[in-house]
Amino acid sequence: MKKLSGTLKKEFLSWKLTTTTGEIDLESILKNLFKSMKNKRVEQKMTADSYLLFKKDSSDFILKHEESGYTLLEGKKIIYNVRAYINLILSRGLSSKIEVTTQKKEMVLIRIL
Repeated sequence: MKKLSGTLKKEFLSWKLTTTTGEIDLESILKNLFKSMKNKRVEQKMTADSYLLFKKDSSDFILKHEESGYTLLEGKKIIYNVRAYINLILSRGLSSKIEVTTQKKEMVLIRIL
């Protein structure tokens, strides 16, 4: 499991996390995670100050990710735009301290502290 925390800022088409050790491009971390979870069964949960995307074998949703930039959760009768949810929680955390926890091929948790 990898845990990062710092102050968030938005740059053109990218999210940067400024930590005590430097600046980290969240976009590349998320893209790698989405690639590893592609076509897997997943769930998502969102609160006012957090977003969680995690692998769950019993889920009705499958993660669809394309390099062109879209990342969707496809269910039988509904589709969720994962990037829209992530952009929403990251926008709420602008100039705030946030924490990003990832586990390879398993989950991402974004929290506003």
